[in-house]
Amino acid sequence: ELERILPLLPEADPDHAIFRFGLARALIAARREKGRAIELARSARAAFAAARRRREVAQVDAWLARHARRR
Repeated sequence: ELERILPLLPEADPDHAIFRFGLARALIAARREKGRAIELARSARAAFAAARRRREVAQVDAWLARHARRR
C-alpha cells in the first residue's frame, strides 16, 4: 500500500516524508531492500529537518542508528 501512495503525494507534502519513513521501516521489517530502506529514511529525515520537525528527525536518527550500520 505504501508503494502506491508515494507517487500520489507531492514531494513537498509533509505526509510524503511520513510515508517514505513508513516504507523504510516496512522494508526492514520484511528483510527486503535494505539499501532502498536506508535511502528512503535519509530522504524522509532531510524533509523533516527542512520542515523543522525535530521529533520526527530524532525518530529517524534513532532508527538509522539501529539499521544503517548493520550488514
